[in-house]
Amino acid sequence: ASAYFLNLLLLIKLFTLNRSRDFIQLFLVSFLQILAASALSFQVSFAFFLLFYLMVATWGMILYQMKAEIEERNRLYGVLEGSPFPDTFESEEVITLPFFLTTLGVGIFSFIFTILIFFIIPRAGAGFLKKGEGGEIRTSGFSEKVDFGSMAPVKLDPTVVMRVFLSAPPSKMYIRGTSFNIYDGVSWKNTLHYQRQLSSGEEIPDPLLKRKAKSKQKQPAPLAQEYIVEPMDTQVLFAPGRTVRLESPFRNFYMDEMGNLALQYKPGFKKNYKVISLIPELFPEDQRMTLPELPDQRGNQTYADYSFSDKDRMVRLAERATESAHTLYEKAQAIESFLKGNYAYSLSVSPSKDHSPMENFLFYQKKGYCEHFATAMVLMLRSLGIPSRLVTGYSPEEWNPYGSYFKVRQSDAHAWVEVFFPHSGWITFDPTPPAPVNPVEASFSARMKDVFLPLDQLMDAVKLKWDRYFIHYSIDDQLEMAHEVQKKGFLAGELFKTRMDAFIDNLSDYKKTGEVLFGFLMILIFLRIMAKGFPERIQGFFRKTDPCIDLYAGLLKILERYHLHKNPHQTPFEFLKESSDFLRQVGPPFYDGAKWITDLYYRLRFGGEEISAEDQIRVGEVLEMLKRYSPSLR
Repeated sequence: ASAYFLNLLLLIKLFTLNRSRDFIQLFLVSFLQILAASALSFQVSFAFFLLFYLMVATWGMILYQMKAEIEERNRLYGVLEGSPFPDTFESEEVITLPFFLTTLGVGIFSFIFTILIFFIIPRAGAGFLKKGEGGEIRTSGFSEKVDFGSMAPVKLDPTVVMRVFLSAPPSKMYIRGTSFNIYDGVSWKNTLHYQRQLSSGEEIPDPLLKRKAKSKQKQPAPLAQEYIVEPMDTQVLFAPGRTVRLESPFRNFYMDEMGNLALQYKPGFKKNYKVISLIPELFPEDQRMTLPELPDQRGNQTYADYSFSDKDRMVRLAERATESAHTLYEKAQAIESFLKGNYAYSLSVSPSKDHSPMENFLFYQKKGYCEHFATAMVLMLRSLGIPSRLVTGYSPEEWNPYGSYFKVRQSDAHAWVEVFFPHSGWITFDPTPPAPVNPVEASFSARMKDVFLPLDQLMDAVKLKWDRYFIHYSIDDQLEMAHEVQKKGFLAGELFKTRMDAFIDNLSDYKKTGEVLFGFLMILIFLRIMAKGFPERIQGFFRKTDPCIDLYAGLLKILERYHLHKNPHQTPFEFLKESSDFLRQVGPPFYDGAKWITDLYYRLRFGGEEISAEDQIRVGEVLEMLKRYSPSLR
């Protein structure tokens, strides 16, 4: 409503510009409009409009100031309507190249100064002009209970939900959201949801630290990430693998018994946080294990329990899939390969009235999406006594090389399996095969991506920088920037001091080298002057320009203010004769002064006379008189 009011006020002022203060009010309204736009706009295009506004507003205010000063001068001199003294901008040489360049420079300086102010002044809200970031993105699969089949509609939604910054893209990334331990045939549940409170930046201990310490296996390298998550209707904090540390603007966060991270409430705005994770790798001891072992924690039995209408049939299916496997790891791999090779990926799954969803998937329809495959693998593993659980999150594939981040969409939502190994922890398995692709559509999509994808990625990276460093630039960012400036300034000062000390220590060497170079340079200059002729050049350097040309050019510049322009083919006397009527109308002194300067020009230029000191003084007086002359009141 405030923005609409400003637009209406602007229209009213544009049609009522009668007094000078109306222009001032117009400038004020336009400034309030750009202020409102800065609070209501999130697009990067606002930066270009702001730059354009600063240029045009600077131009307009300078012109207004000149207009006001010239009008005030005319008023003081008593210029009346109908007077031969011309109007403001027609009578003055206002729009010149120096004026244009000066105005452009002032506009650029204003823009740079505005940017500096933006980064320096403390962050504050925009009050009643502040605009929300839109509604929360509706997600599925990230609560304590999730109905089976709820992820299918999400797989068709291309909405961007987050961006994940990494130094380099891994071959495959699984961003954990929520893990579940119990499947009752209808939905997945998390019954180990007791949460402990953790502080931002706090080190999160590894529950398997003692066992890993006994192993000779090297710990995997930590993976650093930064998340920018769109407003979502979930409290979940996303991170891959096992989280070692999480840094966020929120003072506290929570972790349940399965390692799921969450906030206490839904913020309703974009979340920005950093995570250090370890992606678990299988230790040699676990690769050789043949007997399963449950985790040493509360509710460990729930990782082996399962619900199925015909458990004997499930056991026979799992044993058939793992008949050639011996170790636990080989059995998990065998079931993963069995599901990928014997079942088809499809989002079009017909519900069955006679069978449960998993019974229909495994023994009848034999097609489904990630939830079907992941649930089937968990049930098959548990039927063999192998502890496992289902995990929902995102598996992004769209890497942006310009910003070094994954662009994660709703359609990247995924479900996979984690299998427990006593030394390695929870190891990821993904039994879902790739979705079938129409060859014709695939070739067309590939061609279109080759053409437009780089441009789209570049624009997305620019928009993300705009959003990160302008829209969501906070007081924490200011403090971090000030710390970096202080740190780099200290390092630069130390470097300068070191260089100066080295220079002073070696000053004697520099002095000798400088003396040799200076002497060599002076010899070159002397030889150059002698080759060109020293006397002639010195004489030409001190030769003065022709004064008659300067004085007549000054007269022509004054006459141009009155729209009197001399054509190149006209002689000075022809031009004076043509302009004589108008000059006499302005005033006899004006015509007499112009005639005297023209006569003097002829005597000096063509008569061979030398200008006297008296004439030089009089020329200055006449030109100054013509410049300041105004018609008398009538």
